[in-house]
Amino acid sequence: MDKKYIVFSDEHYNPLGIVRSLGEKGIKPDLVIVKDSFRITSKSKYVNKVHFVKDMHEGLEFIINNYADKKNPPFLFTADDNKTLLINEHYNELKDSFIFYNAGDSDSLSFFMNKMNIGTLAQKHGLNFLKSWKVKKGEIPHDLIYPILTKSISSTVGAWKADSIICNNEEELIEAYKKIISEDILLQIYIEKKNEIAFEGFSTNKGNNMFLAIEVDYDYLIPNYYSPYMTVHNIRHTELLEPLKEMLKEIKFEGIFEIEFIVDKDDKLWFGEINFRNATWSYASTIKGMNLPYLWSLEMIKNSNDLEQYRVIGKDFHAIVELTDFKYRVMKNKAFIFKWLLQYCNSKCKYYTGRRDIKPLFSAFKKRKNK
Repeated sequence: MDKKYIVFSDEHYNPLGIVRSLGEKGIKPDLVIVKDSFRITSKSKYVNKVHFVKDMHEGLEFIINNYADKKNPPFLFTADDNKTLLINEHYNELKDSFIFYNAGDSDSLSFFMNKMNIGTLAQKHGLNFLKSWKVKKGEIPHDLIYPILTKSISSTVGAWKADSIICNNEEELIEAYKKIISEDILLQIYIEKKNEIAFEGFSTNKGNNMFLAIEVDYDYLIPNYYSPYMTVHNIRHTELLEPLKEMLKEIKFEGIFEIEFIVDKDDKLWFGEINFRNATWSYASTIKGMNLPYLWSLEMIKNSNDLEQYRVIGKDFHAIVELTDFKYRVMKNKAFIFKWLLQYCNSKCKYYTGRRDIKPLFSAFKKRKNK
């Protein structure tokens, strides 16, 4: 396609997956990246040009000044919530000059990044959502049911995982408030989870067309953290397709997304959230033969109604965030090195180790070694 492709990101293996996905289709994107003390994404051989900026606001200004094109708008990819939200706050300024993840205005994505708002929408469309309370820090509703889990109301505020604290009673909640950074908090009934499930896909045509590519669950859990070793499946929970499609249609979302669920001990699924941007596990879909960054960009141009033409059926396989998994399992004596090496070698998707793109792994390894 005669289009410019821009990846606006930090140094991380999430945007590295976008760059590799495009690169493996013969598309070398330009990279506008917030400069860090180490390099991962910018080390990829698939990058055309690298532009370093001091922060995301300078990055957006650079993109507007150097890439805006109303005659042939370039694709603008993001891999984290803050940059996705920033771009959508400038929706009216950018909508004619770029193609990016959006919900048709400058406010909707911010509204649906709010965990209470998206949970309410999920309930409207028949999905399970844990009883929750939206509060200000320090506020204690009279009808709380313990144990509860504290969360930042949005991933763009507060301290992400650090604001997530399990509280078994009011005294523990009071202590948690002393540590939490976010002022707006979601209190949610806490359940013992058996697993988590993530769906990777994209939507076009103002959310009317939805494609789910893969379903991912974890091979082991880390408390209050994601698991770096997982199994990639074909879509198994087909009963979720219609309600999820209706949610994206109501949001009017166009872009790559990830939808998360919690699995309880009785195998009941509870809706978690939607990440309205390319997520980390997206690259596993590329390995499976469904290249989300490429397919989304293709569909934003041709806008067909048959997204199932991209469906690839294959065997389940393992994916691994190799450096993180080594840290948590081998270095903490949870797995013998020989067993880990076997699992590493047998993992079809590796998020650092590129199939023909090795420099990001060496750079990331050097960063961890110097910590």
